[in-house]
This record gives sequence, C-alpha cells and structure tokens, in this order.
Amino acid sequence: MKLLHDLLQEQSLFEGLAPTDLEFLAGCGRLQRFDDGEPVFREGDVADRCYVVRSGSVVVGLHVPARGWVGLATVEPGELLGWSWLFPPGRWRLDATAQTSCSLFAFDARCLVQKLDEQPHLGYLLMTRLARVSSEHLLDARHQLLDFYGAPEDGGRPLGVGTTSP
Repeated sequence: MKLLHDLLQEQSLFEGLAPTDLEFLAGCGRLQRFDDGEPVFREGDVADRCYVVRSGSVVVGLHVPARGWVGLATVEPGELLGWSWLFPPGRWRLDATAQTSCSLFAFDARCLVQKLDEQPHLGYLLMTRLARVSSEHLLDARHQLLDFYGAPEDGGRPLGVGTTSP
C-alpha cells in the first residue's frame, strides 16, 4: 500500500517537489472519497480544506437567479479544486459536486498555511502553481462568457465591458 506522500508524487501539481517537501505536505492531508452527485463543498460554507483531484471529476458552479444551477468548470485528476481557503473570510464562493465517483486529496487549510509559513520556499513554489491554475480558470471563465453572451460581430469588446453605448 502506497503512503500519501508517494501518491502526491504522482500528481502533476506536485511534480518536481523534493520527497521531504511531499512528506511535509502529506502531514496535512488525507484521501477523501465522494460518490457521484455528492457535494464536496457549498457556497458560503467554511473553506477549511484544499483539494486536489486524484481520480474522477468534480464540477464547480453556482446558482444563477432565473437560470438555476450553472456548471462553470470541470476539475479533473491532478488539478487543484478551490482556493477560497486562502483568502478572508475563508468561505467557499462556489459549489463543487462530484461529477463521477472520485478520490480527492484533502488538505487541512490551517495546517497547510502553518506549514507553508514554516517553509517559505515550498510556499512560494505552491503559490506560483496556484497562480497558474487560477489564471487558467479565469481564461476558461472568459471563454465561457463569450460563448454565453456571444462575441461581438465587429470583433471588438461587447457593450458593457469597458465600452460605452454609441
């Protein structure tokens, strides 16, 4: 049976980290399983965990008035799920639901922040990876908005996005 730090080593998010760093992180983590359709977290709940998908997939979304629940992104194996734990007030800003039966690495946020404070080099490495992931998610959201609202025919910005009406 593999230990948690061995399983972390298999994840692209942790690629290149020293074995001692992986052991350090594993001290805050555990594996957690979710069944198809089971909530991982809900908007407004306390964000006390950080997740990385090991297997299966999780859909992230929110409730939109007059539209109902809207899925925004699917998080696949090796990807980070949620970063609301990093920022006050420490509450989830979206919902996450297991799209399929899945296994997630669940890290205790308080433990993780404390350990990253103790090891600034590791904190820097993980924060740069987190920044890359959040940048990719913002770009995905932008593309979804273009699909939702439609790109303007003249190729410029849609009205209401940094422009004024003619």
